[in-house]
Amino acid sequence: MKKLSLLALLASMFLIQCRPCRWSGCGCDFQGINELYVIEQMKAEFHALFGTNDTTQFYPISQATIVITVSKASLLAQNTPKAQWSFIPTAQACDPAVDQKATTYFSDIIIINQKKDTVFGQIWNIGDTITSHFNFGLNYSLKPIADFLKTHDSIDRYAQYKLRLKNSPQQNKRLKFTVDLVMTDRKIFSFPNLEMRVY
Repeated sequence: MKKLSLLALLASMFLIQCRPCRWSGCGCDFQGINELYVIEQMKAEFHALFGTNDTTQFYPISQATIVITVSKASLLAQNTPKAQWSFIPTAQACDPAVDQKATTYFSDIIIINQKKDTVFGQIWNIGDTITSHFNFGLNYSLKPIADFLKTHDSIDRYAQYKLRLKNSPQQNKRLKFTVDLVMTDRKIFSFPNLEMRVY
């Protein structure tokens, strides 16, 4: 009887319950938690890669960015994998990999000029669509907006989407425009009076 109790004690020392794990090598199978969100609000603001984010200064186009994030969202559903058991000689903890995606993705991105000016040798009138002059993407993986829209990627809950002018205007320019983000659920997030001072 004592031998059986000893064996049971030893087994309990080595039998460890693993949570779904973010990193490999922690003794758990690589699994994650899938969470679906409904986007309620988004935010757009100017950021400079270096500097003070001061919109009165002029920046090279590589540093001037409009950053777009999800500012408010509600959890719609969560799918959590069941915990798994593993015989491993360590109790190293594992954090779950949480994949937080929205139920929608960008259907269209429209940029409307709000300040008459001559840019790239062309007159930009108020109301002109200037979308083709910008790149857009997740973090710093930017591409022409038309190409980005083809990816149909769900919107990441905590990611930063960046909007940046494709080419330098070769002189100081104060751009003023509206960005309309059209979602696949027909919701539109509109950001008027955005400014970007670039050269």
